[in-house]
Amino acid sequence: MSTEMAIHAIEDERKRLARDIHDGPAQLLTNLTMRLEVVKEMAKRDPLTVLPEIQKVQELMRGSVSELRRMIYDLRPVDIAEKGLSGALLEYADRCNYLLRIPVVVAVDATCDVLAAPYAVAVFRVVQECITNSLRHARAQRVDVSVTVAEGVLRAVVRDDGSGFPYGDTSQHKGFGLLGIEERARLIGGEVRVQSKMGQGTEVELTMRIATYGAE
Repeated sequence: MSTEMAIHAIEDERKRLARDIHDGPAQLLTNLTMRLEVVKEMAKRDPLTVLPEIQKVQELMRGSVSELRRMIYDLRPVDIAEKGLSGALLEYADRCNYLLRIPVVVAVDATCDVLAAPYAVAVFRVVQECITNSLRHARAQRVDVSVTVAEGVLRAVVRDDGSGFPYGDTSQHKGFGLLGIEERARLIGGEVRVQSKMGQGTEVELTMRIATYGAE
């Protein structure tokens, strides 16, 4: 990876982290503050009605903790050299299932482990970002990931059953964090295709030729 590509990758990661903090913990803490204000007013008027609101605040807090743990885990370096792309994706899916209690099902072709480490990490991050968008923005209840290699082309597909968005709506496209995915894909010479409809989920497909990169 060239110096220019590395700089772009670092800046993209900073942007992604800023978006994650804004859309995740910052939003959740704002909701908690508003809920606590409601609890204070209810306590003044009718203390007997406070308990259900306190339970809602507890649920929000648990969600905040799970989201922070997921973000911390996402920031950890990916040990592609030891686990390979397939192992890293399977481990990440298990982590999502454990923390969020939402099925993330991964079917990955072990031949994708021939991809050189810098590109394997980039593919992993693209899939990771897609899963994050599905769970956070689309409110998906299930995410399916497929990664295959055929005739020198790697194809990674992430499908969810979430809310979706109008096909071709570029502004909504960016709102779902897909701009960062497209930028990351370009850095490794890949292409991203997105299909989505309101109420029918979203499918994101990354394709890239791997013959040029080979194994290290």
